[in-house]
Amino acid sequence: MVKELERDTGRLRLLTPLAKYFATEICHDLTRDAMQVFGGIGFTMDADVAKLHADSLIMTVYEGTSEIQASFALREMGKGALQLALGRIREELQASAEAPELQPLAERILQTISRVEEASQVLFADPPYALLRAKLMAQMVIDLISASELLIQAKADPERRDLAEAYVIRRMLDVAHAARRIRENHQGRLERDARIVSR
Repeated sequence: MVKELERDTGRLRLLTPLAKYFATEICHDLTRDAMQVFGGIGFTMDADVAKLHADSLIMTVYEGTSEIQASFALREMGKGALQLALGRIREELQASAEAPELQPLAERILQTISRVEEASQVLFADPPYALLRAKLMAQMVIDLISASELLIQAKADPERRDLAEAYVIRRMLDVAHAARRIRENHQGRLERDARIVSR
């Protein structure tokens, strides 16, 4: 009972800042896309979409900036919540893989989890670099959780399969690329940034 409570508390302490980060970031992206749909009139403050977009800009700040939420999530990941979250995703994927049509998608997510784990080892070995990459790590974990959830939905409702497949293929490529950036770009990154800023 105590172990389960600790596990659930760890997951909650990770998922809370991830949810805040994701909600504010996606709100900004969605309202910007909506303005594009409306065209020139979407930019005028007479259109509701322009007001919504203006409001979305502050959302990344006043509930705790995106950077702060991502750093909170990173701190929890470093305390073991990342392994809990990835373990939970693996369990969910085993259930999804029982459906033969979903097995290739589950395999793709599992391969991506391994890449994220490799990237996390690089991050947690270098805390200043980890803070620099906190938002990237937060987005990768969000994408893995979302992909797993979509597979669960696709197993329950086959009409959701196309959505799950589109998301998994697109986002797992992005996550794998981000994990590679973290692994391959960490050597000397902070020193390079300092030299660039000082010029």
